[in-house]
Amino acid sequence: MQNILLYQSTFGFKCMKCNNAIPIEVGAACRSNFIYDIKDNVDDNISSQNPYFGELTGLYWIWKNVKLNGNIIGFCHYNKVLRISDRGISEFLTENPDGWIVAKPEKIPHHSRSEEWTTFCDVIKDLYPECAPYLNKCFDNLGGSNECYIANMFITTKQQFDSYCKFAFDVLFETRNRIGDVASDKYNKRYCAFLGERLLTIYLATYNLEVHPVPIYHNKEVFLILRQLLKKTGIKKDGRIYKWLDRHFGGLTSMSSYKK
Repeated sequence: MQNILLYQSTFGFKCMKCNNAIPIEVGAACRSNFIYDIKDNVDDNISSQNPYFGELTGLYWIWKNVKLNGNIIGFCHYNKVLRISDRGISEFLTENPDGWIVAKPEKIPHHSRSEEWTTFCDVIKDLYPECAPYLNKCFDNLGGSNECYIANMFITTKQQFDSYCKFAFDVLFETRNRIGDVASDKYNKRYCAFLGERLLTIYLATYNLEVHPVPIYHNKEVFLILRQLLKKTGIKKDGRIYKWLDRHFGGLTSMSSYKK
């Protein structure tokens, strides 16, 4: 079986168990709450750009700083991972050395700002004109789609990983350069992360690469149970119990409308 190196991005939340994945604290330059040792704000990094790039600051750090002990690398998140065994990963990528293991395609909504989507498309056409036909084929004129490999999650070989990261960050850095800073809420400020989520679909279609879609396993079910429990028991968000649950299960605050 080939050596497999997987990373999980986290924002100071405890990570789900996933194929011996290594947690990486993303956006470490912008905060001080950490659980894990590896952070994306050392060596060659864009950690300070996390408000715009989201978990992709972690992906950039891995690309620029990790020397692989093997030929397979993957990226997932603290609260959602790709549901596939190490044996399944190794077998697929042995048979398909340019292949990609990705999340099953899902519908993706329109990008929130049409002018950002237009700029993003212009950048792709300027830098990678071979992608232009697939950009139009995969997405409508506002960035929506019924078939998109979502969540910036994948497992692939080192050669493909390097090729994709160069493509993705070429496009995203130039998009960031053209759009610049935006006055927005924390969620919508992450336009590079949201636009970047569409890049893998375009890349795979353009270069006609073999794809193995697998389900996403996430702890959304745990969130739903905890939300109901918190509301029924009256546990307050500023209390020690809530903070402990949030730290160990991750994302209660962002996933929940809980107001206590």
